[in-house]
Amino acid sequence: MKFAPLAALLLIVFGAVSLLLLVPLPVEVRLVRVLIDMGHAPLFTVLAIIVLQACRHVAPRHFHRSALVVWVLLGALGWVSEVAQGYTGRGPSIQDALANTLGASAGVLWLLSRHSSWRLPGLGLAGALLLVGEAYPLSNFGDTLWQYHQMPAIATFESPTELFRWQSNHSTIRRVREHATAGNWALRIDLEPGKHPGAAIDSPPANWSGYEVLLVDLYLADGPPTTLVVKVEDRWHNHDPSDRFERRFKLSPGSHTLHISLADIAAAPADRELDLQNVFFVQFYVYKNAKPRSLFLDNIRLQ
Repeated sequence: MKFAPLAALLLIVFGAVSLLLLVPLPVEVRLVRVLIDMGHAPLFTVLAIIVLQACRHVAPRHFHRSALVVWVLLGALGWVSEVAQGYTGRGPSIQDALANTLGASAGVLWLLSRHSSWRLPGLGLAGALLLVGEAYPLSNFGDTLWQYHQMPAIATFESPTELFRWQSNHSTIRRVREHATAGNWALRIDLEPGKHPGAAIDSPPANWSGYEVLLVDLYLADGPPTTLVVKVEDRWHNHDPSDRFERRFKLSPGSHTLHISLADIAAAPADRELDLQNVFFVQFYVYKNAKPRSLFLDNIRLQ
């Protein structure tokens, strides 16, 4: 193999991988997204092996130098592609970037160890790096399966992996033992001053049909009364405020249980019914929060 064909091969491979990592994926089902995330580390492992094997045939005397160059280039590709995803409609992820780098490291180390006296330790270390790269998506995968098993509970926060389901907005979230109503743990949301600080569960179990009410246990820390907004959207939401369920609750400090009729949720959109078989997004936020404040959620369930 000559250098020109090798360069062409590298351009094709890097171009194909870049396209794969950057093209927006119209995937809304959490399980499918998690399975895609599980592919990052293995993809870069295989890519490192293919590219480095080609380099070994072209320049066998510079194999170790080629390994370093391949590792640097693939590591850069893994991080740059994740940053670029923020401009292409996909969500950049530090976990994915780390998985890319660990996968490339595993591939380079695997191929190097095959041609060295420390073959078994090298193969073991390569496997360990690949497993570390898969740790986060595997945990997320397990929580996705557990999420469906939990139904009709939407969230109880008894497992640390439940935090994978949540995203915060102008707030920080963590599991705590304070104000738990189902088991030993609750979600603490430390709200920052702002218009809409809160937290949301992305891709809850989608099928809410067959139930009548959404129940939410919460505790509002000391301070003045405040307005909590609960928002529910389905998969067909068109990003118009009139095309979703949104209700405000005036809360005083202390414990509360919200009761929200699913019939009211279904009837909320102006021009259609909200699809209770395809619920996609549930958000809790405080409207016009003036000072730092803590809100605790637990035992979010259907009945």
